Amino acid sequence: MERPMQYAYEVFRKGSISKAAESLYISQPALSAIIRKLEESIGTQIFDRSTKPLRLTPEGEYYIHCVEQIRSIETDMKQYFEDIEELKKGSLRIGASTYFCSNILPGLMRKFHRDYPYIQVILEENNSTPQLKEILLAKEIDFALTSNTYPTDDFEEVRLFNEVIVLAVPAGREVNRFLLDKAYTFDEMSALSSLSSDLSEVKRISLKMLAQEEFITIDRISDLYPRIQGMFKEYEISPRISMHLQQMSSCYYMAANGFGCAFLRLATLQTVKKSDQLLFYFIDSPRSIRSTQLYYKKGGYITRAMQAFLSWVPSHL
Repeated sequence: MERPMQYAYEVFRKGSISKAAESLYISQPALSAIIRKLEESIGTQIFDRSTKPLRLTPEGEYYIHCVEQIRSIETDMKQYFEDIEELKKGSLRIGASTYFCSNILPGLMRKFHRDYPYIQVILEENNSTPQLKEILLAKEIDFALTSNTYPTDDFEEVRLFNEVIVLAVPAGREVNRFLLDKAYTFDEMSALSSLSSDLSEVKRISLKMLAQEEFITIDRISDLYPRIQGMFKEYEISPRISMHLQQMSSCYYMAANGFGCAFLRLATLQTVKKSDQLLFYFIDSPRSIRSTQLYYKKGGYITRAMQAFLSWVPSHL
């Protein structure tokens, strides 16, 4: 792809000439001149400079659409010729949130490397659900590992496993007296935290019993946050949320120190230090169970490395 196209696309992605210039390692005046010359060559403006961040003009939207098609074709062509060596070399680009990059992918990638030592795996950690979807659509990554749902018109889906959201309640809270027959200790909950555990017979609680408690949740940009809000709405509760934190482990440790009841992925207990200052509960809500999927772009070229991963991953989780 020609350099002016690359530069215009970077300005579109960053929403700013200054930010794009920084990422491209050129000066802002030089980039502005390149964009102006490009616009002169096609006879129309690509960017509306009266807005911050920059917005595309209607003509600019068509131009960027064409650039994305060219990028996709070039990526497919490069990957096709890389495949000729039959996995003697190849690469996979996987995007996922911090949680998956920290807790699921390290062990998974170690096993994959053992079976496919010549395939390089490149990880992109990204906690923004809309942005992760956008870069997958643009084929900047091959796969997105996520618990969010992507539209089937644009993406193919491979369901991998279900995850469970549980509630950690400080052991000293009075509400535990009324829920004690449904409480689990750290050790009991940890024993149930493997992906293969059968949870159909576990004891569950209604969130109505905790309507007066303070809650700790993951931050608002997480795709998990609307699910937690949905659980409250099922019970017509207006929750008192005292903390929105970026890491699930932070929610756990704040709850362990008595600052509120925390919503956690059950698998989080495999990654934190044991605490006897918490009791754990399964929640009686369909929203407390969600599936985790691997997505890839529909209609895009499937490299041999991608084919190998798609065949391999379901039996190794």
